[in-house]
Amino acid sequence: MRVTHKMIFNSFIIPLRRNQNRLFEIEEHLIAGKRVVKPSDDPVAAARISKLRGQLARTEQYIKNIDEGKTLLSAMETAVDGIKEALVRTQELILDKLSGAESEQDWQIAADELDNIIESVLQHANATHEGRYLFAGFASQSAPFDGDGNYLGRSGDEFKIEIGEGEYMRINICGDELMITSGGINIIQMLNDFRNHVAAGDADWLRDHLSDLHDSLDHILSN
Repeated sequence: MRVTHKMIFNSFIIPLRRNQNRLFEIEEHLIAGKRVVKPSDDPVAAARISKLRGQLARTEQYIKNIDEGKTLLSAMETAVDGIKEALVRTQELILDKLSGAESEQDWQIAADELDNIIESVLQHANATHEGRYLFAGFASQSAPFDGDGNYLGRSGDEFKIEIGEGEYMRINICGDELMITSGGINIIQMLNDFRNHVAAGDADWLRDHLSDLHDSLDHILSN
């Protein structure tokens, strides 16, 4: 999502700004060469100026839409990167616990760190931008995830902006798309499960479910 959107935005914004400057120059030449106070002074020039101003207004709106879209996507990137880092650290932690004999205290220290990781993931999954929850769909006034990882937002909602004439781009991702893998793994609930089995020192369970952690990380990296 991130690289593709940036590339597409840039492919539109550069020619739009170039076109905006060209339209400004044409408008200035028309106004400088003709004294057009009211349309009847020079109907042809007045019509051209009116058309140019309409094109300028649309171009400026596209540029504004793209700038706002880039800001929103940047906020989402920050949240997704935070979740990715949390999963990477979880993976490191679990592999470390499985690498050798651990005392009960070692397991508890790891479980405490996982508590902090889960809290961090929840904060990122419930991240806001300008007072609205990023991953809640149209229900952006309420946090999309509860403490157990249940998704409370809307599914399938698409925010689209017009970035060129007839060109629209989706600039959101709903929380269930982000935090539930194609295989049905709820990432927050999975982390809670890992935390509980770490606290119990259950190395066999952790070993058997490492693939869930790998799949979850792959899923986040794809967003």
